[in-house]
Amino acid sequence: ATAMEATLEGMAIIEGPDFRWVNRAHAEIFGWSVDELTGQNWRVLHDEASLRFMETVAAAALRESGHWRGEVTCRGRDGRTVLVELSMTMVVNGPVPVVVSGCRDITERHQHQARLLETLRSLDSANERLREAGRLKDLFLACMSHELRTPLHSILGTTEVAVISMGGIVVSKSARIAGDELDEGIVNWVKKEYRSEERRVGKE
Repeated sequence: ATAMEATLEGMAIIEGPDFRWVNRAHAEIFGWSVDELTGQNWRVLHDEASLRFMETVAAAALRESGHWRGEVTCRGRDGRTVLVELSMTMVVNGPVPVVVSGCRDITERHQHQARLLETLRSLDSANERLREAGRLKDLFLACMSHELRTPLHSILGTTEVAVISMGGIVVSKSARIAGDELDEGIVNWVKKEYRSEERRVGKE
């Protein structure tokens, strides 16, 4: 009993439906004192859902194998939820069964796991948003590249038609670079042709 009292794990002896002995750690997990919890029905630590689980699944395992271990959502004295890892061993299986129970509060561990899971979900969501932003960026750049190429192709196409229609008057260098030099070549050719035509008309 001294060793059970000193352990940091909650320990209890349940005789029939009642706690016949609990150590300090067991009582404090649920917000009770040792004297207050001793003599209480073990059901006082459970809400309706966990009580139904204990009276079916856990009880069946105890009757069949004499042992059960698992996680259970219990209820503290103040009504708060306490998640415990519970281990139960039946030492007397008779009209008044005796069960030795050990429990460990794992509420904080599960809260930490829940926060970690939420963080991972947030990271997944952020990564998905980054992937979508990257996809939109690539689409935008592809569209911009197309929009930039289309006017240039139109200009070069017009240039080629102008060169052909002028019968080679505009130099090939101007046609390749287009822009101002091509404009100047066209203007000069028009002026030259206009003067020639003017002189011809004058002679007539």
